[in-house]
Amino acid sequence: MSTPTQPQPAQADDLGALLNRSFNLFFARIGQYVVISLIVAVPILVLSLLLVVVMATGAPSVESPMGARALLGIGTGGVVLVSILGFLGGALVLGALIHAARTQIAGGETSVGEAYRAALSKWLPLVAVTIVVGLAASVGSLLFLLPGLAALFFLCLTPIALMVDDLGVGQALSRSCSLALKVPGEIIVIGLIAFAAGVVLGLIPILGLFANCVVMPWALIALTLAYEKAKKLAAPA
Repeated sequence: MSTPTQPQPAQADDLGALLNRSFNLFFARIGQYVVISLIVAVPILVLSLLLVVVMATGAPSVESPMGARALLGIGTGGVVLVSILGFLGGALVLGALIHAARTQIAGGETSVGEAYRAALSKWLPLVAVTIVVGLAASVGSLLFLLPGLAALFFLCLTPIALMVDDLGVGQALSRSCSLALKVPGEIIVIGLIAFAAGVVLGLIPILGLFANCVVMPWALIALTLAYEKAKKLAAPA
């Protein structure tokens, strides 16, 4: 259960201070953030490996076109199933990480179970938001990449608005678009650092498979800090 939050000391508003605080927060509870991510990542990876094994062991025994089509159907169905489970699980992880980040930033503590319970309470909206943001970014990327990056820029704060301020999907999307313009430098730099870290960690054998379990928690902590900063900047004087 989350502990009551305590008043936090004033934080500097510049980008460097925000990044420094995000790394401090992440490394202070890195174990918890990684566990939250692995709870979904490991089962999905195991299912993917099982599918590969089934296809590899079944292929040599196929002796007819009908058997080949059946094996192909199993493989296609398996890929679709793993993709759907990964998508739904990813939305749940997203909410759990944001809840943990929000609680830590406010000075409180939460457990892995509490983080997932908070995410489950907003699971359907999180799934809807993930679909909208994913489609916008994908369609935009087909239009010479820049529109896709613009979509990610304006919508990246949506799941945070959903979890932090308990907004509906439409309200969260609208708030993300308006607040992103308050912290453009923060969003761009956080995105670049996350991308570079993902590429570098992805090159590490075996451990690279779980690079996102490290990069995504930090990025969400940093974006949550940027979201809170944007709200302060948007507040009437």
